[in-house]
Amino acid sequence: MLAGIRKVGVAVLVGVASFGSAGVAAVATATPSGAASCTDSWQGPTTGTTDWNASASNWSSGFPSSSGVTCISLPGTYTVVLKSSVSLGALQVGGGASGTQTLQVDGSVTNVNFGLAAPSIVANAGSLL
Repeated sequence: MLAGIRKVGVAVLVGVASFGSAGVAAVATATPSGAASCTDSWQGPTTGTTDWNASASNWSSGFPSSSGVTCISLPGTYTVVLKSSVSLGALQVGGGASGTQTLQVDGSVTNVNFGLAAPSIVANAGSLL
């Protein structure tokens, strides 16, 4: 868990493997140069838990792409659960004006490859599980 870390660069790949009911994540880090402008922002529910792929309308520009900066920073206390492989340009989790914003990469059922092409940030009030 990387909760409470101000700046974490996540470079290249986060791999989550299935080991029964628990997943294991490997994170490579580097120092980011700062937050970039969001191109794909979470607009879904701001309470409870919602699947990343529940609806394209939960994202400001449809599902995030590998060329953009994906942000999960809308104020509120909520968890976005990723259960399938995805490649993103960069990611920012947290930084909302209130609550706690969480991205949970869930590899408990199948292996999940979570690729990031650029340094990314877990900001204040952010959590990456």
